Amino acid sequence: MRRSVHPEKARDVMTTRVEALSIKTSMADAVRLLLRRRHSGAPVVDDEHRLVGMISEHHLIEALSELIYEGAIEGDVAAHMTKKMVTARPDEDVFALASKFSKERVQRVVVVDERDRVMGLITGRDLVRALDAMVAKLEPHKRSDTYELIEIRHRELD
Repeated sequence: MRRSVHPEKARDVMTTRVEALSIKTSMADAVRLLLRRRHSGAPVVDDEHRLVGMISEHHLIEALSELIYEGAIEGDVAAHMTKKMVTARPDEDVFALASKFSKERVQRVVVVDERDRVMGLITGRDLVRALDAMVAKLEPHKRSDTYELIEIRHRELD
């Protein structure tokens, strides 16, 4: 018989200190901010803090290449962001989140309220931690430490 654990919700897994960018933020400022904070992307919000897009490292690479090649970055983050985002509500459980990450192949999911205002951000790493914690609760006696996992992996590769 399989034991079960109650899955955590997005609100429990998300980072609430989100560095959201205004649609009016210049790309140069976005590059500096994301590099300084060591973020690989950020949600873009309108004046009412509603989610309208996402800036990622891919956008920054394009903008910096444009700067090098043409001498200037055209437009603000609104001109470079993607409008295709994956979002979640705070009460969605980790299995719904796992499905979104897997199906959409994204690196982050933005948690929004009923008015699409940014509440938090969940990275793939956040989700892996939450799922791993569930596994630990299910089978605590079967957990391996990092060195054991590395040794098993080396044997598999040989």
